[in-house]
Amino acid sequence: MKKKLLAVILVLTALVVLAAIPALAADNIVYVSGTGSNTNSGLTPENPVKDLSTAVGLLPNGGTIVLAADIELKEAITVVSATTLNLNGHDITVAAPVVGQPAPDYALI
Repeated sequence: MKKKLLAVILVLTALVVLAAIPALAADNIVYVSGTGSNTNSGLTPENPVKDLSTAVGLLPNGGTIVLAADIELKEAITVVSATTLNLNGHDITVAAPVVGQPAPDYALI
């Protein structure tokens, strides 16, 4: 009986881990839009966050930030891990003087 219970627990654990793998991959991309909300997940173009600083905060280990629409940059942003900013054909308008230093490993596409 104990062996069957252990086997069931192992199978359930494996299923949970395998189900989480696509979600982990999706977490490496965050979408940003000036019309988004910082309470959104940012995981799809339909649910973008509003600010670049929020997007950077959602990518503590790096990833890609994709603009889903034009945005206005109102504050300095510190990027501490390798992050790609994909403008996706949109613009970033700087609303005020912004001073910052990019991380040593960054890409702007």
